[in-house]
Amino acid sequence: MSSGAAEPDLLAEAERLVREAIEQGEESAPGRELRAKAAALRVQVIGKRSYPVVVCQGCFGVTGWLSSEQRCDACLREEQLEAAYRDPHGGWVSVAAAHVQPSREPKPESATLRGRLMGLKHPGEAHQRALVTAWMTRVRPDETGPIAPEDGYQVEVARRDEVEAADGSGMLIRFHAATARFHAGAWVDLQTTRIPRHELLAATEMPASLAAEQIVDAWGDFRAAVDAFNGRAWAAGAAQRETQRQADAAHEDAMREQRGALELLDEN
Repeated sequence: MSSGAAEPDLLAEAERLVREAIEQGEESAPGRELRAKAAALRVQVIGKRSYPVVVCQGCFGVTGWLSSEQRCDACLREEQLEAAYRDPHGGWVSVAAAHVQPSREPKPESATLRGRLMGLKHPGEAHQRALVTAWMTRVRPDETGPIAPEDGYQVEVARRDEVEAADGSGMLIRFHAATARFHAGAWVDLQTTRIPRHELLAATEMPASLAAEQIVDAWGDFRAAVDAFNGRAWAAGAAQRETQRQADAAHEDAMREQRGALELLDEN
């Protein structure tokens, strides 16, 4: 992605335009014009890539594929669903998601034969090692999350799937983010994401007909955009966490100093 001192200014201006569009009505003519300008600024920040980077004229999201109507696949599917609901002779409307081939992740060490054998010899050490191993599959300590595993901590993860385009023109590779929560020593994927699409500086759909190198580049950039969000989220919360830690420590010190004051009073 592009670099330089102007990048933060462009992103700040894009955010301002989005806020103004919301105030004026996102689907009003002025609102759509503002959203289009914001999207153009995001494309400018992304810069020239080896793969297509275009803007959907429906949702103004950044993508790598557009239909002949200049709509992304997500917008096309939404429009098709709404049209089916409006059709009085359309019959049954299926709201099931299109068939996809989701990505697969390797099993953590604790699930392998070696991990199980080590667990039999040193159960306490094996549990802690498995906990840290699972934690570090999603977190870079003190860069995108706490140093030690923390139950309930959330990060965004990049996901990909493959589906036939809504207009039937070919296959698409789709990227999306999902929130993962650390719970009981493992990451649990949720069905939602904390990243608004207009904040994601990466294309979210690619035609499968692209060269493999282009698809790999697009996937790498998408993962980097999700990782950057995690870094910003951790940096934003780190100061607050440190303030809370200092307040808790001061409270503990005060309680420690005050304990035993009753012993100064003689009942005789």
